[in-house]
Amino acid sequence: MKRLPSLSALAALALSACATPPPTYAPAAGLTPETGATITGSRDSFADSPYSSRITVLKIDGVITEAGIATFSQWDDRELVAPGPHSLEVRATLIKYGLSARIGAAVIPFAARAGESYAVRSWARPDQETDRERMDLWVEAANGDRSSPVVTVPVFLPRGGPVVVPATKNSPMMILDQ
Repeated sequence: MKRLPSLSALAALALSACATPPPTYAPAAGLTPETGATITGSRDSFADSPYSSRITVLKIDGVITEAGIATFSQWDDRELVAPGPHSLEVRATLIKYGLSARIGAAVIPFAARAGESYAVRSWARPDQETDRERMDLWVEAANGDRSSPVVTVPVFLPRGGPVVVPATKNSPMMILDQ
């Protein structure tokens, strides 16, 4: 007679499958900072403004980064990418008066050049039409040149659970876990 696995063994197997993290972004084999490009998020404080921000690169070309699965915002994680066109999915955390955090997300297209370093930058501003804050996000080269289009996204105050960021003309809808 064939022996069936116990219910507890099946439950343990199911839990171990759920606990396996997804594969994370890895640069192509042999890629170096000289032959590829580096990209990182940013941390900014805005002069004459109540805002500061943390921008975290969550995904590169649809593949989640280590920062994307981290419990805490690892805005300064550096990722190595091959030269050419890429798509960055970023989380924008906007802190107002150092007290309340709002979050938003965007997909930013950019073209990397070999040997260059890039950071995702932001600018926060109130939106008079909706009475909410918005963030302008873009990729910037180390020399200060803008290397992507500016993507403007609304930011929302989390209220427990995941935050649904509605689609805009520049970015698809995203769901962010807090």
